[in-house]
Amino acid sequence: MKKISKASSIIERLAEAQYKSDSPTEFEEAIRDAFNFLGFDTELMGVSGETDVLLTARIGQEAFRVNVDAKTTKREKISDRSIDWLSLDDHKEKTTANFVVVVAPDFARGNLERRAKDHNVSLLKTDDLIRLVKSHSNIPLTLIDLKDLFTKKGGIRSQVEDLLTKIQNKRVFWDHFRIILEEMQSVQDRLGFFTANSLAVREKLEKLEIKRKSIEEFIHLLTHPFIEGIEKLPEGKYILKIKTKDLANIFRQVFNLLVEKQEEVEVKPSPKVKERPKHEIKPFKQEVKETHLMEENEITEEVPEDEIRYDFIFEFIEDPKWDKQQFFDEYGIKFVQAYVYTKREGKITGIVFQGYKSRIENALEKGTASSWDTTKSVGIENLFVGMDVYVTETNYDGDTNKRTDDPKVRIRGKLKEVNKMKSGRKVEKLFPKEV
Repeated sequence: MKKISKASSIIERLAEAQYKSDSPTEFEEAIRDAFNFLGFDTELMGVSGETDVLLTARIGQEAFRVNVDAKTTKREKISDRSIDWLSLDDHKEKTTANFVVVVAPDFARGNLERRAKDHNVSLLKTDDLIRLVKSHSNIPLTLIDLKDLFTKKGGIRSQVEDLLTKIQNKRVFWDHFRIILEEMQSVQDRLGFFTANSLAVREKLEKLEIKRKSIEEFIHLLTHPFIEGIEKLPEGKYILKIKTKDLANIFRQVFNLLVEKQEEVEVKPSPKVKERPKHEIKPFKQEVKETHLMEENEITEEVPEDEIRYDFIFEFIEDPKWDKQQFFDEYGIKFVQAYVYTKREGKITGIVFQGYKSRIENALEKGTASSWDTTKSVGIENLFVGMDVYVTETNYDGDTNKRTDDPKVRIRGKLKEVNKMKSGRKVEKLFPKEV
């Protein structure tokens, strides 16, 4: 027998059970356990006239309930006819749920997408639920984060992407914690103590742009009575009185006190899950709300027939490889959803998009990095010919399922025009307007 983590066990069960149409209860149970792992109180209903799984988030005045309908299939995608929309409405009224989510291996487009929006239903792919479980096992998500996911109706892959990118920023905070500890010890070894100021001027911390306020917050945390890792001295001086490994042990003991059982289960080796044929694995760039590269003759059947997109055409200038965080800090950019403008002295100077590193590099290699599109409507009054266009790497590459270390600004160009697209075809030139 081998030991695997609880998250890994859930992931294996989701991946295998989603195609067992002759045993749907297995998928329902895996979904129940997945959302329980994510922090919900879960109840498996699984009888006629009821939702499959009921989720309850007990977070005070922000509490909410979610009905989850599980759909297995031996085919590639769930069709519109596979979902009883009126029953979903009835179940929502019966449980007084705030949200309704359908979980399935994949979804057809067109009518299904429209019906989901009409009935206020979110569509969550099994692969995306797996990615949430995997992310939560490394960097915990909050129930508020997950609540925001379900506010979007229809396909929610773009919201999953946004959330995973946001969560990766927590990892940066953790990395800073480790580095500040190292610098505390280094300064103390030389001076016999350290101060917030002596840390703030350290080259490593300055390079990472870790400000004095952040340093003081870390110091305050380590002086807390349940840690007592730092001793405060007169004149703003401190000494670190605990080793890093012992500090880690304190947090480990806190974990053990809060969690009754270790996050491990024993399982027998399971049979290898049959891989899906490669031709069934569809790219999901058309669903990513942020943006994606458009190539000549790009296949667009994954886009709902009535989906409107805005295609930005620009003159490619260079692949600058600037540090993304420094670039964001320079313009005061905190987060990018679809796009964001750069400004100087209150005036718009450019527009910034984000994309997966693998796709950006593919476009650069093919010489097609001169167009970018988004579903978010465009304020034409903010645009001008020749304005700067930037494309930065996301912190997480959804195509490779890998974190992007040290993301960069990879494309810089000058705006030429913007076209309104429908079903992959140009329907209107929005900018610049013909005189």
